Amino acid sequence: MKKWMYLIFPGAMLVLFLAFYFSEGKKTHERETKYKAEATRIAAKKQADKDLLEAKARADSKKRSEQRAADEAAKQAKVRADWEKTGHEIQDAINEANAKSVLSNKKISELTRQLTELRGQKEKANRELLDLDKALELAKISRRTAEIETQRMAEMVAKRAVDSSLTKVPPTPAPAS
Repeated sequence: MKKWMYLIFPGAMLVLFLAFYFSEGKKTHERETKYKAEATRIAAKKQADKDLLEAKARADSKKRSEQRAADEAAKQAKVRADWEKTGHEIQDAINEANAKSVLSNKKISELTRQLTELRGQKEKANRELLDLDKALELAKISRRTAEIETQRMAEMVAKRAVDSSLTKVPPTPAPAS
């Protein structure tokens, strides 16, 4: 019997092992199917959550891009409005400067005409002054010439008077003795 013990105990142990193995195999198989079902459910839930998040992200991204586009359009509209406002201000300044230029040109032409007129008057006054100076000098020369002529005539008359017998005192008669 000792020989059979080498076969019986290991055989019994094998049977016992196989009984536990197959019963645990069924439990393991059930756990694996539960695990796979749970994993599939979790994966499906994760996929649904992921799809939901992606949809939210797309909607949020679309909303942000629309907001960004609206902001960009508003910025461009503001820039365009500022540009046009600045353009109008510049055009108004140009128009005002042109109007001032026209007025200034009219004033310049008027002042130029007045200046020409005044220069003509100045030239006429200078000519008159020179003519009067010339007449004055001629009058002074004539006066001096007349004075010299008067002096010459007076000297001539005085000389003739001195030389004349009428102006000489008659000699005193000799005393009658």
